[in-house]
Amino acid sequence: MISFLNNVNLDNLIMYSSDVYWEMITQYNYAIWPTQIFIIVLNITLFISILRFNTYRAFFIYSGILFLFLSEFYLNQHFTTINWPVSYFSYAFITEGLALIFWSIRKKDLNQTSHPNKVGIILLGLSIIIPAQIFLTDWKLHLTQLFGFGLEATCLGLIGILFGIRGLTTRLLTIVPVIWLLLSLAIYIF
Repeated sequence: MISFLNNVNLDNLIMYSSDVYWEMITQYNYAIWPTQIFIIVLNITLFISILRFNTYRAFFIYSGILFLFLSEFYLNQHFTTINWPVSYFSYAFITEGLALIFWSIRKKDLNQTSHPNKVGIILLGLSIIIPAQIFLTDWKLHLTQLFGFGLEATCLGLIGILFGIRGLTTRLLTIVPVIWLLLSLAIYIF
């Protein structure tokens, strides 16, 4: 038994090749095609409103809705076709989305006490404007994953903004996105 465990590496645990993953991303992008334009317009509008007016409440409600959307359309309908355990992780994203919505509605002074953190604003801006996958895929736009329709970019942007707000609740709200980014990073590396 011990000798078997010595021969196991992370490559053995990934159930699909990178080609299969990128084909799944392509199918997902084609399936949600007109929605992406609407999401990009909302992203830019909310980004500008955060910079000018500190409208965090609208951003967190929007992020919560995006997590619910991504849990269903990205994880359950597309990613589970190549990696069935992801369906269990979608419950974490449903919980995250509902928690973001509930927290942003309940926190009365969210817009007044929150100040943009420069690193957080940069992370959100990069996740809205520059998809990380574009550098890994030779600039193929059908593989683009931005904030709102790409789970990694959405997690990165949310983490950036949450770190600009003090409090235990905001740190707890970063747990699910951080775990997802670490899992995604492991998949990209191996």
